[in-house]
Amino acid sequence: MDCTVRDMSESGCRLLVADTMAFPDCFELLTEIDAILVPCVVARRSAKELGVRFTGPGAPIAARREQIVADHSTKPSLRRRPVL
Repeated sequence: MDCTVRDMSESGCRLLVADTMAFPDCFELLTEIDAILVPCVVARRSAKELGVRFTGPGAPIAARREQIVADHSTKPSLRRRPVL
C-alpha cells in the first residue's frame, strides 16, 4: 500500500495514506529510497493519517529505486542548446 512518510524520528513516524482502515494494526514499513524495512504498530488513526511507532530496528534491504537530485541552478533557455 502506498503512503507518504512525514515527521520520521527514531521512535516512529506519521504516514499520509488514502485509507487508514486498509492498514493493519501491525505491519512492516518499507522505505524504498533508504532501503530499510521497519516493523511498526499503529499508535493513532485519523481520516488520512496514521501515527506509527517502530517496534524494532530497521533491516537493510536491496535498494529498489534510485534517488536523483536535479540541478536547477541555471535557468533553461530556448535560445541555446543545453550542454550535456
